[in-house]
Amino acid sequence: IPEGVTLLLSGKRLRERGAGVVDEVAFLITQTIEIGNNAGFETPMLFHTGVGNAFLTEIGKLRALRWLWSSVLANEGKPLQSPSILASNLSITYAQNDEHTNILRATSAAMSSVLGGAQMVMTEPWNKGWKEDDAFSRRISRNIQTLLKEEGRLDKNLNQADGSYFIEHLTTVIATQAWKKVQHIEQAGGFTAYALAGTLRSYLEASGEHIRNSFLHGDRVLLGVNKFLPNEVKKEAEAKSSAYKL
Repeated sequence: IPEGVTLLLSGKRLRERGAGVVDEVAFLITQTIEIGNNAGFETPMLFHTGVGNAFLTEIGKLRALRWLWSSVLANEGKPLQSPSILASNLSITYAQNDEHTNILRATSAAMSSVLGGAQMVMTEPWNKGWKEDDAFSRRISRNIQTLLKEEGRLDKNLNQADGSYFIEHLTTVIATQAWKKVQHIEQAGGFTAYALAGTLRSYLEASGEHIRNSFLHGDRVLLGVNKFLPNEVKKEAEAKSSAYKL
């Protein structure tokens, strides 16, 4: 790896393809372990994580990611440092009908990102998956961050979630489950071997199908999609798909 190059590790792409909260943390940590073993743990890394609608769970996920990264560094005898985290709102469950409800989802994701400890937060337009360039949604998305900073003053305190029993417990649960998955992947030869064997792709496809079915059968609720639909339901435009392959 050339000197001075920062590696981008994307958990957001994995979430878009079916990974859950625990999976995302585990996949990111296994990648850092492999990079550290091959190129050194001093290699600059940027974690890009996708933040969904589960407000408290996403806070716990980000805290668990920070905790496990620090644990890996401590285990390797390296100086402790906070991971560089870029958090983006995860728009795969955004509703096209009654689409302005997505503003609330994007706001929730942005708040989870800040309270979870992300250094950088990017709020993408909620309709970017099915609309061409839309100045209105871009402006509202920028304003979400401005409101949280200037009105909510969320940039004035560090680790705001510390001391909350539920969030501390949630962090521990996510970190524990993610670490078990990390150990499973390491026993399989590490992240690269896990991916090249096709296990990663198969897992994400099965997980994604399970999530879709849970919405289809009402086991999970998504307002405006499978519960409390608007009076007039229009046919949804086909979302733009990515050419990215695992």
